[in-house]
Amino acid sequence: MSSKSEVRAEAAARGLGVSNKPDSYDICFVADGDTKGFLQRELGERPGDIVDHEGAVVGAHQGAYAYTVGQRKGLGIGRPAADGAPAT
Repeated sequence: MSSKSEVRAEAAARGLGVSNKPDSYDICFVADGDTKGFLQRELGERPGDIVDHEGAVVGAHQGAYAYTVGQRKGLGIGRPAADGAPAT
């Protein structure tokens, strides 16, 4: 089958309940959905600096794997981002 919609249609035709299950954006093999916890257990702490676009250190992290590109919330940075939006 060439598309997810074809697979879902076939699953529905066969009466499988997963045919209308919402898409997941988590890693499929992390059963409890705690991707951050899984990576921390597997990789351990990997501390490093949080730097702004000019290279200035604005904070620290315990593992870059715990954050997404462009994330601002939860970083513990007390100053606004370059666009003026909160970076906390």
